[in-house]
Amino acid sequence: MKRFILAGGLILSTQLYAVELGVKLGNARINWSGGNDSTTLEGYVAFYGEYLFPVTPVLSVGPNVELGYGKKSIGTFYCAGYGTCSVDLTYTTLELNAKAVLSVAPVLDLYGGAGISSNRFGLDAKDPVTDAPVGTIGNENGGGAQAFAGAQLKVGNFGAGLEYKYKAVDTESVDSVDVVALTLFVRF
Repeated sequence: MKRFILAGGLILSTQLYAVELGVKLGNARINWSGGNDSTTLEGYVAFYGEYLFPVTPVLSVGPNVELGYGKKSIGTFYCAGYGTCSVDLTYTTLELNAKAVLSVAPVLDLYGGAGISSNRFGLDAKDPVTDAPVGTIGNENGGGAQAFAGAQLKVGNFGAGLEYKYKAVDTESVDSVDVVALTLFVRF
């Protein structure tokens, strides 16, 4: 047992992995089923974490978890049982991805990956004066599968980059979601 603890401590004390935590800021476009209609959200933010293992000196792989949120104001309407309310189209997602990172230069990484997700598209009502939530007018939940690619510039443990993601979604109203985002991260 002591040998396992000693070996585990030795492995954890050497740089055999990297943890990256970051935020993504950008645009998300919801592509509706049955036509060429789409809606671009007013803002999209996602928080992510990943754990990368080196395979070679220039290639690392590992899991990535991401939680994202975006919304677009639809307008002011009459809400039954409440009166006048503001309605937002909101999009939330929880993703689990596999990611590969290729270090092409000391300050530049190229990466790509794919995974599965849980997605919610809702019409959420709120009071137009106080912004207090009133309720949900409509709600769709569905699974998804996504693929993404990007590039990151690194300076020490910090960095920034650009990412494009395409996500196919299994709901009645939504066909897919496209995301273009700026990434800001710290790597340990």
